[in-house]
Amino acid sequence: FWMLPFLRMAWHGGAGNNLRYFLPLLPWLALLCAYGLRELSRLGARPFSVALWALVGLGALVVGVLIWDQQGIALAASLQQRLPQWLMLALAFMGAATALVGRTRAAALASVTAGLTVTALILAGVLGNLFDLSQSQRVRTYYQAREAHFAPLPAPSLVLSANPPAFLFQLRRENAFQARLPRDADRLTDADLALVETALGAGYRVFVADASRAARIAATLGAHESVVAIPASLFADPLVEVRPAPEPARP
Repeated sequence: FWMLPFLRMAWHGGAGNNLRYFLPLLPWLALLCAYGLRELSRLGARPFSVALWALVGLGALVVGVLIWDQQGIALAASLQQRLPQWLMLALAFMGAATALVGRTRAAALASVTAGLTVTALILAGVLGNLFDLSQSQRVRTYYQAREAHFAPLPAPSLVLSANPPAFLFQLRRENAFQARLPRDADRLTDADLALVETALGAGYRVFVADASRAARIAATLGAHESVVAIPASLFADPLVEVRPAPEPARP
């Protein structure tokens, strides 16, 4: 229901329950989870049965991971997006079934649901520390290295890139901007060309994080050239400058 108003306006995470889209709901979901666990204990969920079903859930997770690995499916993406969705649907189904069945049958279902909940909590802890935290640290280190590599960029300047987060440091600099290129490497729009022409006319130096598109921009504008301004490194492709071509030497 939270996603419903946004379905027609923007990408909302697709089939993956990416937690960043649920952040405003987390406090309320935590309250509902606490209330649900309390109700499950009142319905007769016993600690031994809960622990047993939690072990069954963890065993199923391990088997699923092994199967995914053998099938060549991207393991990190499956663990972070597909598996939480299936587990959430299973918990929703079991919770509804526990609430709807008779009192005598509710105790068994309550133990299963509580066991799956414990499995989900363990999975969240593992994913949060093993994948999300380590991945975020790697990304931060990567972008710090990129920023150091591109430190010689002059100002005023404009950087065009299909990967805007890679040049966010431009926003912290005075008279420095960045613009996004289409992700399709073969595509350039009139707006891209007009922006480059306007920036050059205003005295800005223009850099493109794509050598082939830089050459096409220079050729389309006419009387321009593209030259490598900052060479490639382990962290980045070369940054190519588009600038007016020098006038031919007179005899």
